[in-house]
Amino acid sequence: MGKSKKKAGNGPPSEVRDLVSERLSLLEKSLPAESTADLLSELLSGLSGHEAAMFEAMGSLNNGQVLNFLYRIMPLLNDRSQLKAVRGAIYRLEQAGHKADPAAKVSGQSILKPSPQRRMAAYLSELDGDFMRVAFLAVPSASSGYEAMLFLISQDEGLNSLDALSLTSTELAGMIDELSENSIMGMVEVPPEHFRFVTAEAAARAIYLGYSMPDEYDYYLRLASGIPVAEKAAVYRMVQSDPDGSSEEGPLDELTDHPLLGDVFFLEELYPYLKRLEELENSPLVLTEQQKAERRQSLEAEALREAFTPGSLRTFKRFLEETALLLWLASDRRLARTALRAAVELESSPSAYQHSRLLEGLVARSFESMSQLGPEARAKLHAAFADWKPPDFPDFD
Repeated sequence: MGKSKKKAGNGPPSEVRDLVSERLSLLEKSLPAESTADLLSELLSGLSGHEAAMFEAMGSLNNGQVLNFLYRIMPLLNDRSQLKAVRGAIYRLEQAGHKADPAAKVSGQSILKPSPQRRMAAYLSELDGDFMRVAFLAVPSASSGYEAMLFLISQDEGLNSLDALSLTSTELAGMIDELSENSIMGMVEVPPEHFRFVTAEAAARAIYLGYSMPDEYDYYLRLASGIPVAEKAAVYRMVQSDPDGSSEEGPLDELTDHPLLGDVFFLEELYPYLKRLEELENSPLVLTEQQKAERRQSLEAEALREAFTPGSLRTFKRFLEETALLLWLASDRRLARTALRAAVELESSPSAYQHSRLLEGLVARSFESMSQLGPEARAKLHAAFADWKPPDFPDFD
């Protein structure tokens, strides 16, 4: 049986054929092109849905430069039907005796290679002023796409929530972008073993406090079973193995003023001192500004001695370790060393925190912030802490 002829109605509309004819003339006049991408965009303008017809028509041109152009545009295309049309045009031109330049062929080979190998990736956001953060792990699935785990973690209370997701590569990229929108540094890719350390710590803390693990946690453990758990925060290893061997640190006030510490005010710990601060400000005694400043400094010193429990200090130490890691990964290594030294100082002796210049500066900033609150803001703060109890951060290790 002979092949049936294509019906005339199956081709592109006449106006499209006319436009393709015009663009073929433009193509030959424009080759060799200064910018392959710009010329391609110009050729396809107004041909939405009929791009393949343009590429098929290129195969009818008796021009070796067109063959080079076809090879060069292949890495710029994702649509299968368009790529098929380009390959068909290349075949026809090569059958007609044209040979592409070696450089043009090399530029087109990338589209013929397998897609990049999918890999596991682990991400963390910074800890906010409430010591909360997002953690996200993506593991390539057996077929295609990714199996992902989305955590909400409190450094105080551990694992807050956990969701299991199945995502395509495009959905994964969109998820990372979405999670990064409300983050100072975005979602930062971290070593997977550190991710396991953070999530294992969060789970252990939650269990210690009496919370039950969500069903998805068992699935996460199976999914991440091949990832070792770091013994401690990865930043210690990174600093110790730094090939530069530098020990230079950044100024402490630069760390205090960094956006990563911008929301740290210790309101829970320092709230009782707000009332005493108000009493000082509204004292019936006639006090000079210097006397008021001295009494406030005395109040700050008392807060530094008495407001922080071993558990709350350990939480802040871990906050500093995680901050140091993010700064290190962002190549701000001077400030990363400053944050790490401040973290180490907090556990160097039972009363070391009383001599922590970073903690002292943050307490002073918190007092300054409280003193500047207006009546309405203070009323809201008192309402929020109406049932205030001393924060119970377990001395969890």
